[in-house]
Amino acid sequence: MMSNVNEENGSAEEIGNEFCSEDTEFFEDVEENISINNLTNEILNQLTNILILIGPLKVPFVVNKIEVSMRSKVLAAHIYEQISLPATKSIGGLKEISFPYLDPSGFTIFLNHLNHKYTFEELNEENIIATHKTANFFGENQLEEDCIAFIEENLKKHPENAFKFLEQEGDTVTRIPRKCLNYINSTLLESDQFFNINFNTLCLILRDIDNVDELAHFNAMHHWAEFVCIKKCQPINGENLREILGDAINYVRFPNTYSFNTQRPNMETFILITVASGILTSQNFYNIGYGDLFASMFPELLTTTIPEIVVHSDEVKDEEICRPNEAENFGELL
Repeated sequence: MMSNVNEENGSAEEIGNEFCSEDTEFFEDVEENISINNLTNEILNQLTNILILIGPLKVPFVVNKIEVSMRSKVLAAHIYEQISLPATKSIGGLKEISFPYLDPSGFTIFLNHLNHKYTFEELNEENIIATHKTANFFGENQLEEDCIAFIEENLKKHPENAFKFLEQEGDTVTRIPRKCLNYINSTLLESDQFFNINFNTLCLILRDIDNVDELAHFNAMHHWAEFVCIKKCQPINGENLREILGDAINYVRFPNTYSFNTQRPNMETFILITVASGILTSQNFYNIGYGDLFASMFPELLTTTIPEIVVHSDEVKDEEICRPNEAENFGELL
């Protein structure tokens, strides 16, 4: 009897071992299949997705390159041009491309537009310029037109936003700078929004604005420089104003002496105001041919009324030109 039991137990152990070996093989097959599946998913991920880094902070966007390439030819060109170059691996082994000059907020709306999730209500004053730049860069005409429509409607209600949009857009060849400049008038040039713009935006406005007269144009430049002096805790005088304005002084517009428009300032009035500011000097008026007029208005500022120019070998030598002496403070003499 005992032998029969041992034989039965032995056979049971063999059967158990057989089942264990089969289970082990089964689980090994399962683990192998899982690893293969993971590997397959990783390969598929690398084949179908790409990492796009936006802005100087390199904000990451993982997108399906096949889908976006079908909807944007420009983005497709960038994606596959990058793939044809030596691969740049990043997180998860994805290849990456970078657009450091774009803004994440604008690129988000651009992706929503490609994926048919975009609505006009997503546009606002803070992201509109970034969205327009992104749409313009990738050639998305419909999104670009939506941005222009938003800007036009916004400027009708809030024309002071023209300064914000100009500062964000910069000096570009798009339609935005001209649309913003059309809403800037002499009243806005005396607003707090104008005084807080940066130097590059000031130069853009002084260069291209065309709906203010020469005196309002100069006063805008003058008052902006005075505001900067106050912010820097510097005394307001001609030297500091000229230093702050720098090359912007080249954008001063002189009125036409023979203009038949009586509503525009004449040259005499212009000289009085600009010289009193300390920004323009007698040399500015001699350079444009109004030296005689300046001398007749301010004889007390000159030792000689007309500078004598001596020419040698077809060249004018600066040291041989007799310059008028200028008073330190024009305002005290007016």
